[in-house]
Amino acid sequence: YLCNNVKEVILQEGMVKIANNLFRGRIMLSEKDELGVYLETIEFTIPDSVVIIEEQAFYDQVNMSEVKFKENPSLKIIGDGAFYNTLIMESFDLPDTVEELGADSFSYDYEKNETNALREFNISNNSSLKVIGDRAFNRCFQLKYINLIEGIERIGDRAFGYIGDIFTVDKNGEAVERPILRLPSTLTTLGWR
Repeated sequence: YLCNNVKEVILQEGMVKIANNLFRGRIMLSEKDELGVYLETIEFTIPDSVVIIEEQAFYDQVNMSEVKFKENPSLKIIGDGAFYNTLIMESFDLPDTVEELGADSFSYDYEKNETNALREFNISNNSSLKVIGDRAFNRCFQLKYINLIEGIERIGDRAFGYIGDIFTVDKNGEAVERPILRLPSTLTTLGWR
């Protein structure tokens, strides 16, 4: 199941789900630089027809650099641990159709790896996001930007555990200069820690 020299994976239109563990550590590049960083990366393109990315679909896909979505995505759910331990992906643009981020959806295993590269998690003001699951961004130490938009109803336990300083945007869409986590007025449940 291990494949070398894969640069891009384009999933075909008509697929409605990306199954549990489908790409879990399956496409691994063994060549690393002197710091242990993968020299080659893989981009994934998700078709409009996908409605759910199931649990651990891309778990341990350590050389995933980018996830692209087509023009009119239908994605509603990103399952538990779907992008767990994707170490080199620096930013993620959440499709407006996504309503739920599962537990550990973008977390990483700090005991196994030094750090992940996720710095920006982009949520537009038109997003349908309602739920950010438990530990969704746990230990994403590099994360500096996330827009917690109005409409979010639940943020789970330790959703932002151990991530350091987060920046958000003000009502004019400008980045706030100081670390702040502005909670949406629609929030009904805020998890522990």
